[in-house]
Amino acid sequence: MNMVRAALAMSLYAAMTASAARAEEGTVIWKNSDCGFFILQIKGGYGLYEWVAGPYPNDSDVLEGELKSAGEHKVNNKTADVPTSIFLDTLSAKRGAISARIPAKCKARPGYVPFEGQ
Repeated sequence: MNMVRAALAMSLYAAMTASAARAEEGTVIWKNSDCGFFILQIKGGYGLYEWVAGPYPNDSDVLEGELKSAGEHKVNNKTADVPTSIFLDTLSAKRGAISARIPAKCKARPGYVPFEGQ
């Protein structure tokens, strides 16, 4: 019986560490809460995300979770210690490519602050 418990504990530990290893971190470097989009600086580049549910991320918030996988994901806002749901629009190593993907509805809003760069 002890061998079964040990094997179960090892597999549970392996599953937990594999899940933690997949978690990415990113910092909010641009947001437009009026249109629901924000940009994270992540390892290797940038990501444009759409907010889905939960608290909207603020400037400089650190988000942790599945940030590079397509689709909708529940992630943790480490800064505010709350979960939020986001949808990945696009990833790029270049700021200019991310800037070009910001939806026109965001750019048309009064007070729009552009995200620019190389």
